[in-house]
Amino acid sequence: MYLKLTMRCALRSIKQYSIFMFTITMVMTLLYAFQSLMFSEQIIRLFGAHVDMLYAFLMVSILLVIVMTWLIGYISGFIIKNRSREFGIYLLSGIERKVIARMLVVEMFFMGFLSFIIGCFLGSFLSEVLRMLILQFFSKDFQFVFHFSIETMGSTFLYFLFMWILTLWKERRTIMKVNIKELLYEENKNDPVVKHRFIKWMVLLIACICFFFGIIATKKGILDMLYGEGSPVLLIGVILLVISNYGFYYGMIALSDAFVNRQKKIKYSFGILPLYGHIKGRINGNRMVLATLSMLLIFTIMLSSFALKLYDSSNVQMDIICPYELQINATEPFKSDEIKIMLEKKGYQIQDDIFCLYSCADAKTNVDMIFTQDQAIYGTSFMKESDYQKLLKLKHKTAASIPSHGYILLVNEFDKKRAEEKGIQLSIKDEKMVPFQIRNDSIGQLYDDVVFVVKDEVLKDSQMLTCSYVADSDKPFPIGMEKEITKSIKLPLYASINVRSDTQQASISSSVTIIFALFYLSFVFICIAATIMATQQMMDATRQKYEYELMHQLGMDKAEIYAILRKQIGIYFFVPMILPVVYIFPLLYIVNLLFLRIPGNYSIYTVAFGCMLLYMVIYLCYYMMAYIGCKRSLDLK
Repeated sequence: MYLKLTMRCALRSIKQYSIFMFTITMVMTLLYAFQSLMFSEQIIRLFGAHVDMLYAFLMVSILLVIVMTWLIGYISGFIIKNRSREFGIYLLSGIERKVIARMLVVEMFFMGFLSFIIGCFLGSFLSEVLRMLILQFFSKDFQFVFHFSIETMGSTFLYFLFMWILTLWKERRTIMKVNIKELLYEENKNDPVVKHRFIKWMVLLIACICFFFGIIATKKGILDMLYGEGSPVLLIGVILLVISNYGFYYGMIALSDAFVNRQKKIKYSFGILPLYGHIKGRINGNRMVLATLSMLLIFTIMLSSFALKLYDSSNVQMDIICPYELQINATEPFKSDEIKIMLEKKGYQIQDDIFCLYSCADAKTNVDMIFTQDQAIYGTSFMKESDYQKLLKLKHKTAASIPSHGYILLVNEFDKKRAEEKGIQLSIKDEKMVPFQIRNDSIGQLYDDVVFVVKDEVLKDSQMLTCSYVADSDKPFPIGMEKEITKSIKLPLYASINVRSDTQQASISSSVTIIFALFYLSFVFICIAATIMATQQMMDATRQKYEYELMHQLGMDKAEIYAILRKQIGIYFFVPMILPVVYIFPLLYIVNLLFLRIPGNYSIYTVAFGCMLLYMVIYLCYYMMAYIGCKRSLDLK
């Protein structure tokens, strides 16, 4: 009998808590898909020596399992509260506590296991989509093959067991400890009345001040990090922003009260007063939850925007780090003829050159004062004009001849603007040099180097720092050429080899791992935030059912009541988005500072706008499910 009752309750719960089922199914789908990537031999071979990057997915999965365990516990607590009268009646009917606890455990496990099965099935398709995207990153061909892995399903099931065993143990413990009175009268509890309007205004003012100084401190901390200056300003800025977020949601009722009380026509419009009362009560009772969800939404948008911007900038960065198909750097001259002969024997048409970077003991410059206080970050070196012209010719570029006592400054695009604003001073042997041009050519110098190009005779007695061999070919070198050159050619002891194909594979491996992991987190976070919002609205609809029925009996028709319900849910869904909308633009500006040296092809605002549209679609889906669930819960006759 109890099994039949349990299954009937489980089927009813699946229908009533479809939002919860949807979120669990989506998380199981993502877990299965990313676990499938970890067990895919093709992906492991593709990542090659960087296979350890795949274990980042494992760490992210563990983090999400911990977060989802909390979410499942939160939802199960809501289910127990929502059905407290039902469980109380079971106890009054003579059913033992352990039987009720067992019924609830079986019911919840059935719901979770059904989500797990559906998630594994959908995850098999999603894993193929993710595999297609990864292969496109590496410019590989893709063929769709439906594959169901027992290993992947087993590892996903372990995550599932971890989440549900902890949750079910907590549920059973709750049922065994609660008394009949608490169960029968749980839904009749009122929200606490929160007063202290003056304190709310003070907290709101402090929140605004913390926001202002938090943005300033965060920006300064990012700039200090870029210039190599370690300081705690960034951490202080982040803490101030978090304080401002929670302070705003604590004091926002004072602001809304002031607005509504001044707008008498709006306040006493039809349906506005009960709507505002519902919203005000929910915000007062759940302001900590709303503030946390707001932080979650901000974090989600920033993570996804950073991921896409990182991918965009990494493509541009490759042309800076690897301007040639091959570059070999050494601290002493070496014979490069053997390298060219080896490459030509393999069928490559080679255009190559050798250049050197020098130090100049007689040079004095203000580079360190302008760019950074940490001289370990920037290296200042010199290049002969003849080498510079040959390198430009290799890249099919030209430059005007440097006048006597003149120089060309080579820096990256970010430092070029600072150099033009501040002015670079250079003197050699107490003779002032005249700046001729400031350029951002990528011709093989280290990315963070500041290189002065001067006349050859100026460096006649200077000490060589590095000697570099660069080569371009008619077709790209295959992956693994770096190891082949190392085995075939004897190079100086401390020589470094940079083959574009190998470096590109390492860069893509890192970028793909970061991008997929961040989007993995972002998607789950937005689902968690929307699930909590929808769950709270369904809880409120259950508690406010009598109020809506009374409004219906007093003459308000169902269409008007459902309109109030839609507005209530819509406003409540919008409240956690207030601060993300305010915070997102200054925070995106600050995050964009990280990409000033490598700006990329797209603005971070464009990237963020695309991410917000995607998340808005997910958010609207949860809004619709919340409205349908609340409407079904009211069941007005």
